[in-house]
Amino acid sequence: MLTKEDYTHINNTIQGALKPISTLIKEVPTRIVPEHVDSAKTYVFDLKSSPKKSSKNGDPTQADMALTSQTFDLQEYSTPNAVISHSLVAQMKEKGLDIGKAIDLAFAYSLITFENQKVISILDSTTGTGTVDFKIATALHERLNSIQAVVNDMIDNKIPVTNLKLVMNAGDMSRLNFNQYMKAGTAVLEDDLKIKVIPCSELTSGTAYLYESNPMVMDVAVAQLSKLYKVNPKTTPQDYDEIFLKDKFGGKIKYNEGVRKLTVTLS
Repeated sequence: MLTKEDYTHINNTIQGALKPISTLIKEVPTRIVPEHVDSAKTYVFDLKSSPKKSSKNGDPTQADMALTSQTFDLQEYSTPNAVISHSLVAQMKEKGLDIGKAIDLAFAYSLITFENQKVISILDSTTGTGTVDFKIATALHERLNSIQAVVNDMIDNKIPVTNLKLVMNAGDMSRLNFNQYMKAGTAVLEDDLKIKVIPCSELTSGTAYLYESNPMVMDVAVAQLSKLYKVNPKTTPQDYDEIFLKDKFGGKIKYNEGVRKLTVTLS
């Protein structure tokens, strides 16, 4: 079985590798580690058939463990966990393999890459994401329907989006503020579609290049690895360890120049 020192070593290795990544994105609340593992994403690792004898001093990215199976449910978007058998740990120790390298960057980045690719692939397959130019003759309800169609399409595709915002430039914000008809439309956006309308001044400096348009910005759940959390599996005898990734970091996924946009031009 892995000792407390082993887990500390593994956790420190992963934390050190991901520190540059985690400082670039905003931490967001996530679900607590589930008590039952049935709904969690599971990654099963095993030793490669012929591990290199020199692997103890080898490149950490060439891990001695291979990802043999994985399950993923984007709709559930549960906390991922790794399954490591006690016999595997014993084999590693017998071969003199460093556990910190066996569960290292290859393990950490495989989770990040796999989950992000899943999200991006669904974003890519989602329709209705281009620019919608609202002409002066376009009725307000048709404008709202265009926005609603895009949001509903993403929801139907199980894209885990949160905090939807429609960012208005100064000219369009003034039209909203002084036009009762447009104020009513804004209420529909905020109350029915749960899209917050904000002025460009509330955006961060990193999105300043979007000031001349009206992008719809949303937070997409980005699976970034954080702290390890060990739980005891409900088996007798306990012939394996469950290691959950307790926390995740999230932010705007790097897609379409950093954000997913719906450009809206008000007449």
